[in-house]
Amino acid sequence: MKYKKSRRVAAANINKTAYLGEPTYNHYDMPEAGKEMWVKPYVSFEKIGLKGGIDVSNVAYGTLIGGDSDFYDLGHGFKGVMTAYIGYNGNHSTYSGISMNQEGGVLGAAGTLYKGNFYTALNISSGASAGQAYTMYGVDNFSMITAGIASKTGYNWEIKDGRVIVQPSLFVGYTFVNTFDYTNAAGDRMDSDPLNAIQIAPGLKIIGNTKNHWQPYIGVDMVWNAIGKTHFHANDVTLPQLSVKPYVQYGVGIQRAWKDRFSAFGQVMLRNGGRTGVMLNAGFNWSIGKNPAKKSDTN
Repeated sequence: MKYKKSRRVAAANINKTAYLGEPTYNHYDMPEAGKEMWVKPYVSFEKIGLKGGIDVSNVAYGTLIGGDSDFYDLGHGFKGVMTAYIGYNGNHSTYSGISMNQEGGVLGAAGTLYKGNFYTALNISSGASAGQAYTMYGVDNFSMITAGIASKTGYNWEIKDGRVIVQPSLFVGYTFVNTFDYTNAAGDRMDSDPLNAIQIAPGLKIIGNTKNHWQPYIGVDMVWNAIGKTHFHANDVTLPQLSVKPYVQYGVGIQRAWKDRFSAFGQVMLRNGGRTGVMLNAGFNWSIGKNPAKKSDTN
């Protein structure tokens, strides 16, 4: 949805019929319109203020690798795309004299529905990780499983014949996290209630489509954790309840397509409020399969 509607329609129909809205096809900057593989690494550096009075310094990192299907014509103007992905994630956290490392993986699938300038996507994922916490008593080893479902819905408003796109969106997600019981280095039996978190994040992105095919953009999201609390217990003693405060994230990015198979983006997002820090994100897409049929400038 980063391209104007006429270019997206032209790409979707490039092997079907001529489309008068975009009479000239330059394949190196056409929107993605077929099967492709993609890679998206990320890293974030932030300070997270929890309502329980603990401030956590955290570095999170990872890479997602996935693939998208062809566009499916669902009738009545709707088109759909299916996505599957696998990823590695890790983080390093410090708080209250404790240093903690976590490493794990994630597996997920998503479906995206398009009609005109409207889109909505639904994603499900699950993962597992192992962690080590370094305390004054020694090393604690623990493991956890995660699962989640999330939806993002948005709409494009085109200005100046699509040279500027204003894209409001709404993200809603549910996350389940369960840390298995374990005995720490001090000999205490540790257990916690599963975390059930609901996150709501309305956002706004403004995308520019330049003549030289670069696409700079700016974005802002307000993030609320409607539910997101858990209790920790040590030897049957309940520790303070923890949850993440609301925060805002905003930043800039740039993206571009090359030839008829490759596109890439880079993004910097800042966070303030309950989470304070910076997130760096980048991605590379490689379209696979046969090249689209070449069109002449007169089509």
